Amino acid sequence: MDGIVNLLAQESGLDQSSLMLMAFLPVSVAALVFWAGVRLQSTGKPEWIKWLALIPLAIGLIMGINPIQKVMDPLYQTYFGGTWKKAVMHYMGVGMAILGGIGLALWNKWLKGRSFDEL
Repeated sequence: MDGIVNLLAQESGLDQSSLMLMAFLPVSVAALVFWAGVRLQSTGKPEWIKWLALIPLAIGLIMGINPIQKVMDPLYQTYFGGTWKKAVMHYMGVGMAILGGIGLALWNKWLKGRSFDEL
């Protein structure tokens, strides 16, 4: 029985590369969408178009909840170890999405102080 539980736990385990991908991919896509929105805004498009960058961050936030739920599961901790480095990796998806949103707000504030001729 223990072998079956171990096999099931291994199938649902998240390795470091997938955790990193879940953390950095939505932020990278959001930054590209925001940059494209800023470029389109300089051609006369409405200002809200750059805020479509919040969609990948929201998706990243939702995707980041699952690893947090897994790291809190005692069975998951038993089979995949409970080191603090692994716990931090599981929390990175949500943290990076939040930091990405703050970064976009700061980027927008910085752009408000500049004219579009400088871009």
